Amino acid sequence: MNQTQFPERHPYGASVLLFLAAIIIFLAAGAIVALLELPPAALYILAFGGLAAVCAILLTKNRWWREVGFRAPYERRLLWLFWLPFVPAIGNLLDGLSVTDPKQIMLFFVMAVLSGFVEEILFRGLILRALLPTGIWRAALLSAALFGGMHMLNALSISSPTYAILQVGYAAAIGFAYAALVIRTGAIWPLILAHFLTNFAGFLAAGSAGSDGPVAVREFAFAAAYIILFGAYGVFLLRAGRAEASPAVS
Repeated sequence: MNQTQFPERHPYGASVLLFLAAIIIFLAAGAIVALLELPPAALYILAFGGLAAVCAILLTKNRWWREVGFRAPYERRLLWLFWLPFVPAIGNLLDGLSVTDPKQIMLFFVMAVLSGFVEEILFRGLILRALLPTGIWRAALLSAALFGGMHMLNALSISSPTYAILQVGYAAAIGFAYAALVIRTGAIWPLILAHFLTNFAGFLAAGSAGSDGPVAVREFAFAAAYIILFGAYGVFLLRAGRAEASPAVS
């Protein structure tokens, strides 16, 4: 990365520090929510709001916005490669919407914007680029593993341990494909949009940010299918086209 030596000299250390910082902020937000007896949505607002501020400060101070992917793809035709990230958003709407209250919809909108921005910037922006000097395959796999590990926190709000584990695998597979897309195209903003739409649709369909009820068999099937589909897509992307090009060139 430009204007800094630490990520270049210590790509693994920089990635771990970013990951731990996110965990600490989430735990701190959880403690505040529990202490003040705030509603569950407050955890998302506090944690993702704090992380969004940290990410924005880092990107602005170091002039990393373009470097992390706020730019046009290497070639316009590469935009079609982003079709798969939008599929889960459609899948989340198969059962329709369970929220009609405008205030609740606006709350879910804000939560989806914050989570989509933060998770993409943190894992497919800052962490991925810190790891790129180690090789594109290693960078994609390690950033995906950290993204899956981050979703272990969701196990606290999911009633089924099996589904919680499956969701970690699902997040890791998506993280791998997303990382491959950034490496292949040089752009991150389509992923932020897809991530936002997926979360927003999921919140509106479930009526909450968590999954504290019974998990349907179809949800297990979708998660398993996504693991295979996104994993295979990530391999395809890294093997084809611009797989050898470095997205750090701005």
